[in-house]
Amino acid sequence: MNEAAPVIVHPVSEEPIKSDGNGGENNSAGSGESKPVQDVTSDVSKDADSQEFSVTKSSSIKPKTKKKKKKQGVKFNYQNAAVLEQQVQMNLVQNSLAHQYFQFRQYWYFTLPQAFLTAIASVLAFVASSEKLEEHAQSINLFVGSISAAVVLFQTISGIRQYGVKADRHQNVAVQLRDLRDDLIITKFKLNEVQNDTENKRTVCFENIGVVQESSGGHGGGGDVDSDAETDPNANDTFQDVQKRYQTCLSGCTSVVPIKITEAFHGVRTNLEVAETRNNIKYLHNLYGNFDYNNQLKSKAYDILAGEIINNPLFPMRIPNSKVMVDRTMIILKNRLKEQANFYDDVFVDIEKPGSSFFGRFSAQRRRHTGATV
Repeated sequence: MNEAAPVIVHPVSEEPIKSDGNGGENNSAGSGESKPVQDVTSDVSKDADSQEFSVTKSSSIKPKTKKKKKKQGVKFNYQNAAVLEQQVQMNLVQNSLAHQYFQFRQYWYFTLPQAFLTAIASVLAFVASSEKLEEHAQSINLFVGSISAAVVLFQTISGIRQYGVKADRHQNVAVQLRDLRDDLIITKFKLNEVQNDTENKRTVCFENIGVVQESSGGHGGGGDVDSDAETDPNANDTFQDVQKRYQTCLSGCTSVVPIKITEAFHGVRTNLEVAETRNNIKYLHNLYGNFDYNNQLKSKAYDILAGEIINNPLFPMRIPNSKVMVDRTMIILKNRLKEQANFYDDVFVDIEKPGSSFFGRFSAQRRRHTGATV
């Protein structure tokens, strides 16, 4: 049995496989020459035989910078201006009340007594030098010295309490807040016109939305309806300016409003917030409809509270009790709201029956005295 001849396999020389720098393989077999391989991103040239690397930084490739999106601030529309105006008005009233309180104390406790005692001491000093009162000159001089010591005592206490300085600071803040409030009122007129113009444009867009969609092929025809034209183009800048002015006004006064005044206003505000129950909201909605009655109620409550404090017989010598003022304010506001439900009905009754109201009875009595007939 013959054996098969052995098969001789000649080894094939394989050249090392080099990386091309891009994750692939570069086989230079059959070329006989070593070709440098260049990396695209970092310009790394490699020699396949020498295994030497030369690295050069690319100057043509620049990193991409992301554009920072501008942060959109709070939109300054008519409603925001109205709320800010109410807040400015509240701080204006508080600083005005504080100014009256501190000014009263400075005038009646220190300025007037010092002027009175100084005048008496001056008169007595001239009297003591006369010849008719030479016998009582020593007693008069002693009394004048005592009055001068009392004047120095008043001046020292006045410098410690600084009622006059505090009054001037609150007055300056009140003047600045008054100017800011007036500017906000003008801004409200402007924003109201912009808002009405925007609503009119939206109404026209919604009426013609079918025509716009057909003209654009049904793709994005009404895309401009939700544009940023709700407010003034400079609304964000306007809000930033008002915010800076408001903060500057409040930070410019280092004196603090008396706690009784601030607590009275804060108590009224919290009572109005607690009173926002379902039944009360339903009553106010039936009374006012879609009108922004929440902001108006707070403004009216602050006006009533300020009037109660000013008309108090002890003010500004003494600030009345804040709890009493808050309770009186809420009662008066509640009665005002009840009156508004039949406001025009009462007017018609007064016109038809003049004697049913105070003014009607007064005019009827006047006609009887003059002999006029209806």
